Amino acid sequence: MTKLMQRCSSDDLFWIARIILKDLKIGLRHEKVLPIYHKDALDLYNVTSNLREVCKELQDPNKSMGSNIFRV
Repeated sequence: MTKLMQRCSSDDLFWIARIILKDLKIGLRHEKVLPIYHKDALDLYNVTSNLREVCKELQDPNKSMGSNIFRV
């Protein structure tokens, strides 16, 4: 799963995450998937509830939101 997520574009990841977030009863939930995508993804998603924004803002794995997450 990690290798797949590293090779996908932000649009691809948006749709993969959207499918998983629908809870397809495969044992994966957003709490497990988003931290694989980016270390700040879960925090940003919890603040904004906007998956598209998370994928767009955190497309670069080296980018860190830090304390800026709560200013969104």
